[in-house]
Amino acid sequence: MQELLRNINAVVGVSGSFVCSTDGEVLASVLPGTLDHAMLSVVARTAAQTMAGLQTVRKRKIKDIDLLFAEGRVIVRGLRGGSLCILCAQRVNVPLLNLTADVAAKKIAARLHEKAQGQAEPESRPQAQVAPAPAPAVQREDTPRPEKAGRMSSFLRPFGR
Repeated sequence: MQELLRNINAVVGVSGSFVCSTDGEVLASVLPGTLDHAMLSVVARTAAQTMAGLQTVRKRKIKDIDLLFAEGRVIVRGLRGGSLCILCAQRVNVPLLNLTADVAAKKIAARLHEKAQGQAEPESRPQAQVAPAPAPAVQREDTPRPEKAGRMSSFLRPFGR
């Protein structure tokens, strides 16, 4: 994962990147030496909780969150099994960053999925016969749903492009 993060960091305006699990554990990072690991853990945990909260509220997958600050920008990209966080300058070339990050995100997501399946296999063996769980309630298709007001990413980008 380190090499994939270095590729992201090669984009002009990117100062660092890291990958965290859905629990907020830092799995890999390529960051400047000024950042403390304890501080990074807090950021990772906050990013994971924010992604989970937005997915719960929106009832769909959140692709990315773009946070703009006075001194920079943090882009959090949701992955299967975690998040990719990119620290960059305010005026980073976002389309160029997206081209690089999309390729890296797919590979990182695949590695996270492999890691999760590798850990889940020993636990998936049943110890005893268990009665099947009741089927979940199915929502009727004719139930009216509220209109979607737009993409979450546009909601989170107050300054637009």
